[in-house]
Amino acid sequence: MAVLLFSGYAFREGTPLGGVRVRAYPVNADGSLGASFVETSSASGTGYWELSVDTVTLPSPTGRYDIELVDPATSQVRWIKSGVRFQVLSLFGPGGASPLADGSVTTSKIADSGVTTAKIADAAVTTAKIADGAVTASKIADGAVVTAKIADGAVSDTKIGDRTLDQGTAAAYANSGSLTQILSWIAKRLKEILGTTNWSDAVPIPLSALANHASRHASGGPDPLTPAAIGAAPADHTHPVATPSSAGFMSAQDKSKLDSLSSSSGLINYGKVRVGTIDIEATTGNDTLTLSSATTQLTLTPDTAAKRVTIALSQGSNSGLDADLLDGQHASAFASASHTHSNATTTAAGFMSAADKSKLDSIQTGAEVNQNAFSNVAVGATTIAASSKTDTLQLSAGSNISLSPNTSTKTVTIAVNTSGLNADLVDGYHAGNASNQVAVSNGTVCTSLNADLLDGYHASSFAPATHSHPNYLDTSGGTLTGDLTIGSGKNLYLRAGTGAATDPGDIIFLDSSGNEMGRIWISPGGGRLMGRIGSSGNGDDIVLYRSASGYTGGRIYVQSTAPTDARPGDLWIDTSTVLG
Repeated sequence: MAVLLFSGYAFREGTPLGGVRVRAYPVNADGSLGASFVETSSASGTGYWELSVDTVTLPSPTGRYDIELVDPATSQVRWIKSGVRFQVLSLFGPGGASPLADGSVTTSKIADSGVTTAKIADAAVTTAKIADGAVTASKIADGAVVTAKIADGAVSDTKIGDRTLDQGTAAAYANSGSLTQILSWIAKRLKEILGTTNWSDAVPIPLSALANHASRHASGGPDPLTPAAIGAAPADHTHPVATPSSAGFMSAQDKSKLDSLSSSSGLINYGKVRVGTIDIEATTGNDTLTLSSATTQLTLTPDTAAKRVTIALSQGSNSGLDADLLDGQHASAFASASHTHSNATTTAAGFMSAADKSKLDSIQTGAEVNQNAFSNVAVGATTIAASSKTDTLQLSAGSNISLSPNTSTKTVTIAVNTSGLNADLVDGYHAGNASNQVAVSNGTVCTSLNADLLDGYHASSFAPATHSHPNYLDTSGGTLTGDLTIGSGKNLYLRAGTGAATDPGDIIFLDSSGNEMGRIWISPGGGRLMGRIGSSGNGDDIVLYRSASGYTGGRIYVQSTAPTDARPGDLWIDTSTVLG
């Protein structure tokens, strides 16, 4: 079975149209339509329609089908003519119905990579459906044939085909690979285990025989191995003791060297002990170094268990230790413990000089060190002097001056109040309207006034008084040499003047020499749209007019349905009718 699917949308003047009847007719060889058809309707709201044609139940001699669309509201008919012949060689039906004949899918019928997962129904690929050797690697897209697509038992040895093993494969052993690669690895491993030239050569020793191989050479077996047969010594063999003249488990030379060593040989000792710049060397391999104290304040405490000597010095009170110097000074450089100091007076030094004592006595209790301060403040030629150590200088605000003190930051901000400020000069000039004065806005013109800017712009930003506009169309009339384009949604008005309130003027058509070819106008007072061809004549009415009842007639309709608001004099052109 083969199914053709046609789909589209139905619209009326841009609006989706539901309920449109859609039929498909087969096209005969002579161009006529068959009597049978399939039918559907467009969906409400979207106008979408979809029509399935079963080429078996509704065959077409030409392989073509014409689609008819009928609007039930107007009975208007539209056709979609088929210029393409639909030829279906072989297809699977919906859900796998009407399957292919056995062996019909051959290599020539399948496009390269054409067999994808989406094209194969579950369990559809059975042994009988595939011709031997038909499905090659180039015909199947990667990953297309999954487990669900293959019927149980369908992939037989015949369908898989022969494989050639490579027992010398250079590919590293792995747990995954193609079937041929895995079988090649197995063949290579068998050849390595057997030790034969080929993996298929005869087995040198079967595993069943290898299990009994060790018992043949064991003691008591049919072919026991002896130590002599393998170059080994008997289990009860012995070795003579080594002497200085004959070898045993060691050579005679090593034995002689061992005998020459005493029991204490090889001990780790200090060969010398350095004290300052003097080295005391040992004279034997087991010599003794003696440590002794030259004074009672120095004690040596040996510890044989810890192999340590503790050297200690007795010092402090009653230690009897008598140093020659203290911080490099002899005792004569220091005062005795019982010495005293006399008090300083204004005439004799004690712990301070007499001059310092006099100065100290002159300072009152609670006095502080002098701080930096201004004793005078000069303002122009006037100097204001402080009259005491804690005197206060007061700042007063004059006219148009404000003072803002801040006790936290210890600052005073002096500002000028410009409101009402009356200056005598501005940049050295008086105000007025005369020469060399700053202009005043009082209605008097300041002649020869030359400003740098006008409203912030230089003179170069303005056009001179003598400038002209050669490409502008004057409001009093002129000639437009180019096209006049009216924007979307905009109107072109011919407005009557005050002298002829009901005569807006004419639209006149001229040739290249300026001769009148024709014109269109509204009759004075309105009611008629007039026109004429040529340069003279009263003209005739053009379609539109105003009737005695007051409405405008002469409208032209171009649409598929009759106008519902038509009036006398209207013209309707039916787009659904073809004039023969």
